[in-house]
Amino acid sequence: MAKVDEETAMRNQSQKQFRELESQLAEITDDLDVEKAARQKAEKNRHDLNEELEALKNELLDSLDTTVVQQELRTKRE
Repeated sequence: MAKVDEETAMRNQSQKQFRELESQLAEITDDLDVEKAARQKAEKNRHDLNEELEALKNELLDSLDTTVVQQELRTKRE
C-alpha cells in the first residue's frame, strides 16, 4: 500500500511540475510575442524615418541647386 501511495504522490508531484512548466512556457511565449511586436514596430519606425530622411536630403539638394542657380543669375546680372 505504501508503494501505491508513493507512486500517487510522485504522479501528483509530476503533474504539479508539468502545470508549472506549462505556466512558465505560456509566460515566456507571451513575452516573446510582446518582443516580436516591439521589434516590428521599431523596424517600421526605422523604415519610416529612413524614408523621411531621404525626402529631406532630396529637398535640401533641390534647395541647394536652386540657390546655386540664383547665385549664377545674380553674378550674370552684375
